[in-house]
Amino acid sequence: ELVSCVLLKALPDVLVPGLMSIETLRQRVPESYLQAIFQCFLASRFYYSQQFTDNLSAFAFFDYVRHLKDSQRSSTMKREDN
Repeated sequence: ELVSCVLLKALPDVLVPGLMSIETLRQRVPESYLQAIFQCFLASRFYYSQQFTDNLSAFAFFDYVRHLKDSQRSSTMKREDN
């Protein structure tokens, strides 16, 4: 799931998976906080990946999210193969 993948990247390793699993974190932290973490991380990474251009289109964001999903799927498949 994209949300879990982004949260794992956004939160420090000491917290997740260090102290608790992503599932436990999602149960304990209010949904609005999780949404804020997800949105801020996704927006900032997208903006900085575009190298500060003024031409930030919706298609570029869609392509960025699709790339994240593809990279998440490939990492999941690698874990299942091992």
